[in-house]
Amino acid sequence: MQKAYHLYFGCKIGDHVKDWAPYVCCRTCATTLSKWLRDKRKAMQFPVPMIWREPTNHIDDCYFCMVPPASGGFNKKKKRTIEYPKIPPALGPVSHGLGLPIPEPPTDFSISSDEDNLDVSHNSPQASTSACGGSRHDDDF
Repeated sequence: MQKAYHLYFGCKIGDHVKDWAPYVCCRTCATTLSKWLRDKRKAMQFPVPMIWREPTNHIDDCYFCMVPPASGGFNKKKKRTIEYPKIPPALGPVSHGLGLPIPEPPTDFSISSDEDNLDVSHNSPQASTSACGGSRHDDDF
């Protein structure tokens, strides 16, 4: 998944030692990225993923304290009523548009067994590193 993420978004998955950062990819995103990589699906819904930064407190700056847990799952009706907070530590995904085109999947690539080494050789255009959010990209991501 890390290779597909790097190829699609043009940036590496960030620091995994932060206890406040999520370490999972939802099934929908994992499936979509996998299908995009195999050229079975056109694209993700967004070219810039969720950007996570360390919260300063747990009252009004912690995304996970402000959003109810999804342990029971979501149905279509419940999913539409969820309100996600717009706070600096959790910058939401950005939609495709001018300057943020849909990347093409690589036509030929190799994935090494070392997940930390995200150097991928391929023969097709790669997502721009500007898709990482430019000034929004920081050491906490």
